[in-house]
This record gives sequence, structure tokens and C-alpha cells, in this order.
Amino acid sequence: MLTVFLANALNVLSSGVGGILSLLHLILIVYCFYRVWTSASAMSTKVLWSLAIFFLPLLGPILYLLLGD
Repeated sequence: MLTVFLANALNVLSSGVGGILSLLHLILIVYCFYRVWTSASAMSTKVLWSLAIFFLPLLGPILYLLLGD
């Protein structure tokens, strides 16, 4: 799993401006997941925010940063 992730990250880095934007998007999603799961919120809230981040790839993280904990 980790090797696939690293291979994908290297592909993203090697594909120019679109790759940089994709990498920034990936970092945003990982950061939001980290913030969700390290917060003191209830488990149901964590699951709902995680689903929003996962199923709404650009809107979910932005909503979490604006409206989340």
C-alpha cells in the first residue's frame, strides 16, 4: 500500500503544474483527515466529516476547514 502511494506521489510530481496542484490537493486531504481524527469530537462527527472529505474531494476539505472544529 505504501509503495503504491509513493509511486503515485512520484507520478504526480513528475507531471508539471497539474501534478503540483494534485499534490497540494492530496496534502490538503491528508491534513484534513489528520485534523478530523485527532480532534476531541464525537466518533459520529469524525465519521461524517471523513465521509464528506472523501466523497466531496474539493468541497469537503474546504467545508471542514471553514465549519469544522
